[in-house]
Amino acid sequence: MRRQLPARERLLRLFDYLDETGILIRKARPREEFNSDRDFNTWNTRWCGKEAGSYKVGGVSVEVDGERYQVHRIIWAMKYDHVPKVIDHEDLNPHNNRINNLREATDGQNTANGNLRKDNITGVKGVSYNKKRKYYQAHISVGGKTICVGRFKTIEEASLARHNAAKGAYGEFARLC
Repeated sequence: MRRQLPARERLLRLFDYLDETGILIRKARPREEFNSDRDFNTWNTRWCGKEAGSYKVGGVSVEVDGERYQVHRIIWAMKYDHVPKVIDHEDLNPHNNRINNLREATDGQNTANGNLRKDNITGVKGVSYNKKRKYYQAHISVGGKTICVGRFKTIEEASLARHNAAKGAYGEFARLC
């Protein structure tokens, strides 16, 4: 279960969000949040006005009140005052946190908007090749179950059928490759 984010008001006091870049900037923090004048001055000198968060392979995260949160979830909360279970990065780049690249999604939609698997030999998402029978098979996953869309003589036919099935199941979240 995900930790509850701090209240929107707290996030708005801590950060500015830059729409054009998709990054959070730390704001100055008030004296009452620190044990000493020295800690207050040190923190604000070092961090105020700087980009918040650390970049990892899976995205950008930042510490707030001793807990680590994904930056895209903080941005969503700051903009919309709620946080859905899943937030999808439309362009698949977990470092691109521009609000126009983020969208509310289901687990299935987020998966449908994923990259091509590394073990895929056809180069088309959801299409495999049966060497023994010499046909391409198209499939999609819906609700955790794999559904065979059909078997085809050409990769183009299989690709089109898979794409149409994925569009029907996932709409704008369907990705060919």
